[in-house]
Amino acid sequence: MTEQPSRRDVLMDAALGAVRAAVAIPAGGLLSSVAARTANVREAVGTVVDGAQVAWIWALTKQGPQSLIGIAPSGAVVGRIDATNKIVLRAPDGTAIYTIATGDSSTPPTATALVRAYSALTGTLRMMIESGAGANTLVDAALSLDGRYLALLDLPEITYAGNGTYGAAVEVIDLLAGQPAASRRLVVPSGTTLGGGIEFGPSGSDIYAFTYDHDDNTTITAVRFDQRRLTQTRQATGGQRGHVIPPWSLFPARILPDGKTLVFLADGTTVQWLDLARLTVSGRLAARPVTNGAKPPRPAILFSNDGRMLYIANAATGLIQAIDLRRRVLAGAITLPTPSSGDSADLQALALVQAALSADGTRLYAFNSGEGDGVWVVRTPESRVVGNWLPGVSVRAVWPSPDGQTIYAIALDGSYTFVLDDHGREKAVLRHRISGGDFVLPAA
Repeated sequence: MTEQPSRRDVLMDAALGAVRAAVAIPAGGLLSSVAARTANVREAVGTVVDGAQVAWIWALTKQGPQSLIGIAPSGAVVGRIDATNKIVLRAPDGTAIYTIATGDSSTPPTATALVRAYSALTGTLRMMIESGAGANTLVDAALSLDGRYLALLDLPEITYAGNGTYGAAVEVIDLLAGQPAASRRLVVPSGTTLGGGIEFGPSGSDIYAFTYDHDDNTTITAVRFDQRRLTQTRQATGGQRGHVIPPWSLFPARILPDGKTLVFLADGTTVQWLDLARLTVSGRLAARPVTNGAKPPRPAILFSNDGRMLYIANAATGLIQAIDLRRRVLAGAITLPTPSSGDSADLQALALVQAALSADGTRLYAFNSGEGDGVWVVRTPESRVVGNWLPGVSVRAVWPSPDGQTIYAIALDGSYTFVLDDHGREKAVLRHRISGGDFVLPAA
């Protein structure tokens, strides 16, 4: 149950209500400029807030089906967005939320995926786009770094493409124009495709589709997006002569800023660099042992926003390793204090969520799911623990706002969401009951 709102929150809600009426944007005018940011709202107490600083939590509540809950830096709930049976993405600048309906058992197989765009400031619906991808067979989506294009990966059910291969399809939607821009069916040289993912390269012109099948074959297909056309350019499948792509190990991954290299963690122990021009592994770095149990938990990994650093963390040892991705070396290690209770070897991975790193990369917010150790604050340049916030609280997820002024934390049991300032002091505590709960992170 939500706590009784304060006068501050009532004033915030009133201010946001006025903004909803004043800044309503017609469906066709969602992004008059790709770089444009959501209009700022001035709270009654004088704090400037924009949509990028609002936290959005993916949660299932007693009030209805799975939804996104928007929480402002004041602690006020600013809106809700339906997230049932949907892929959810957040714009790179944080000011827009996109949902793509994926369909369910009650949806006809021919139904198309519907893309909806919402304001991250208020949760107001701004635009709807009908995609050509099949809702029931849509498996992943990605945003370009400039926020203009949305790529969808569709895996039609055993669609025969000739010559003993099966098909997959990529579609690109122009969010500025509000309509599909291009689509192309890919040829994937494997058996029945079970799943996959899709990523944009930094330039927005290169798109990479990752698919895998029941034989653990992982295929990478490169697609060029140019002048509203998609062209399949190259492809590699794990296990083929000349290619070394470990099965089932490309997620999560990051394409580095140079646009030429993809980095991933293979088998939870080895950092690997993949040359995207040749689609072959070009380098490996065996990290220090990160587990000490017979059945060790999978380590959590976190890429810095600029793509230059990779952090590998595990609860079994309390060790966080910092990998310099350009120099391909171990740059430092951080050992967290011993967990307060329990057998640490049996704990889940240290849950470093992907956004638990300050925008400037100087602070890391680490937390140990299942332990009441709160949030450990780490100064990354010195690899040094400098604080412990919310002691006694078991934390599920953390998200620092891009301006660095607010840190949001969700309790493990979903009963509280804490809103903290940059010194760890509580600004607000929301009492509610959430089944699950995680933050919707801006696209990297």
